[in-house]
Amino acid sequence: MSFSRIFIINTVLILSLGLVSGQDKTDISFGIGMPDAIHIGARYWIGQSQIGGSIGWWPGVPNLFIFSYKYVASLGGDYYYHFGPTAKYSDLKPWYARAGLNCWLIAWENDTESILFLPVRIGRDVYFNSDTGFSLDAGAGVIITGSGEGYRRLGPSFGIRFFHRM
Repeated sequence: MSFSRIFIINTVLILSLGLVSGQDKTDISFGIGMPDAIHIGARYWIGQSQIGGSIGWWPGVPNLFIFSYKYVASLGGDYYYHFGPTAKYSDLKPWYARAGLNCWLIAWENDTESILFLPVRIGRDVYFNSDTGFSLDAGAGVIITGSGEGYRRLGPSFGIRFFHRM
């Protein structure tokens, strides 16, 4: 699947999540992580499950030994399942398991490359009040497509994001 198709699918998903925001079950977010990069996103929840998407970007590092690239763009979609004790400010339980699919577009000096990454994480939502909070998660991920040269097939997956319920 090409990067442009994944971009269109994620954009439609995030905009669709925004349209249902009047139901108090949608949040928007800003965060940083691997493979999400510096990203914005949205999640919609039903019961103790959530679906979400994000669009991210990471600045380039020109002329740095091995990693000389212009930028990395990231598109992702995730499924969350919440568990554990009930949270003080939310009906969603604070602990979650998260699995998703991220596509990176790496712009090298003379070429571009697409890589699909499958991250699996465990995390926790921490609420400041009933509308805002942050999430921390960590796990591992595997590269499922891409040239594979110079990449480890298994790597870390982690992130922090701040969210606001609409």
